[in-house]
Amino acid sequence: MQTSDAARWIEIEIEFDLLENYISLIKTNYNKLIEGEKEKTTKKIEELQAEENNEFIIEEISAGLEPLENGIIPRFLSASAIIAIWGAYESFLQSIATKVARDQRIELQMSDLKGDFLQRSKNYFRKVLDIDMYSEKTDLNFLAKIYDLRNALAHANGRLSDIHNVDVPEFKKWLASRKEVDVVDEEYLIVSFDFVEQSFKFVKALISELTTRLDVYIYQSHPNLATEWYQNNPRKRLRSALPGQTPSRVPSEIVM
Repeated sequence: MQTSDAARWIEIEIEFDLLENYISLIKTNYNKLIEGEKEKTTKKIEELQAEENNEFIIEEISAGLEPLENGIIPRFLSASAIIAIWGAYESFLQSIATKVARDQRIELQMSDLKGDFLQRSKNYFRKVLDIDMYSEKTDLNFLAKIYDLRNALAHANGRLSDIHNVDVPEFKKWLASRKEVDVVDEEYLIVSFDFVEQSFKFVKALISELTTRLDVYIYQSHPNLATEWYQNNPRKRLRSALPGQTPSRVPSEIVM
């Protein structure tokens, strides 16, 4: 069953509320999870040491302690949050683009354009929908690097040697400038929860800014669609807005 526009806007807000709770949950329990795994591994080693001829097995199991401690194994926890953050943002842009295109009776879809997702979405919003996808104050480099990081985590399992869909030299240069993203053994990407939270706030602010600006755009450029749009948008961000008004503030989180 197709989700209505009103239900989709509510879903987006719920998704980000749950995503914020998810990030908090894994951050809060991160150390407990690691310590729990280390205790289980240590206990297993002690049990094997009580028996004979287990040296090889003990050595193999012991080798798993270091990846637990240096973040190689638990890197999946923070990586999952980055992947989810970008997925929510991409889904939001797709929903907005589909809605506006339908209202403007535009048949061309975002997927019809060439380039990666950021290139397609930017061109589709600007050249097809006649809407800027983000404020001119947005840190576009940070947005692009979140996308590159998400691709490295999702498609290369966070391993530099397996990255193929980003500019690797440029990406490594950026990594070297970010203390919140570590590279262990010159191979594994370890994303800190500080960076996860920073990315979450940044993307959420992008969504908030675009939604607010889109409300004004509908009133200014397509007044015939305004009534339907507001009926389908339960948030009604600009209840008191009059035609001609523009958002007075760009969220500080998108200016890095």
